[in-house]
Amino acid sequence: MPVVNWLLYAGVLILMLTFRSSEHLAVAYGLAVTGTLVLTTCLFLVYADAALGWRPWQLAAFGLPFLWLELTFVGANATKITHGGWLPILLATVIAFVMITWRRGQELVKDRRAKLERPIGDFLAQARSGELLRIKGTGVFLHVRDDTAPLSLRESVDFTNVRYERVVITNTIRMNVPHVPDEQRVTIDDLGDDSDGVWLVRLRFGFADEQDIPAGLAIAAAQGLPVDPETARYYLSRISVHASDRPGMARWRKPVYVALSHNAADPTNYFHVPISRTVVVGAQVFF
Repeated sequence: MPVVNWLLYAGVLILMLTFRSSEHLAVAYGLAVTGTLVLTTCLFLVYADAALGWRPWQLAAFGLPFLWLELTFVGANATKITHGGWLPILLATVIAFVMITWRRGQELVKDRRAKLERPIGDFLAQARSGELLRIKGTGVFLHVRDDTAPLSLRESVDFTNVRYERVVITNTIRMNVPHVPDEQRVTIDDLGDDSDGVWLVRLRFGFADEQDIPAGLAIAAAQGLPVDPETARYYLSRISVHASDRPGMARWRKPVYVALSHNAADPTNYFHVPISRTVVVGAQVFF
């Protein structure tokens, strides 16, 4: 948030120095408003097609009159692009570029990360074979998937050849609702065997909820999971992304994604895990 506030402050200063008066800025505002109307109509038509199941004639009957009227306003304001209308176009282009680059970079990094991670079945077979020394306590390993083992778990097992008596892999799921009630937040999966001491816990959060892992585990403990969030050790996987010559994204765009990834929130604060009982395991990913 501090970075965003400073960027907004710099943007306001640039606008003041560039346009110098609200009269000049009004031209840019008019094109931004009419463009927003067109985009809103297009987004609603996509929603009506995908979610409401509207037929093509219904989409055309609703969309064509609105789009014709809105595009008329856009055309009238387009004549003032050189007088300040270039500003919303420039901002929209930059923001769209950043968003598309971030999304594409995330897809590439996730694919590379999945190849580094051990399939969850391989870890379970190793855990059940008895070749790993089991130590007392509970290790909570935060993860973004449920078909692979966390990087932090893989590195810990490979380096020490030991595992915790109780291993809890937590998978946070962001739901498309503001809040998820506590009774619907937790799903506990013993991964086919309740005796091996390995569980997958899915924690569901609304987009307005704080992703509090210890609080979610407390709910799971109340439902029978043998874990104490106050004594458990937490493990986070922290990857460092680096640009390479791998295909999938233009070489000149990759430094933009790398710079964006450096601004990610601190996972210990984001997930509310205690710093004194948290281990961060790093890995390098070349995309």
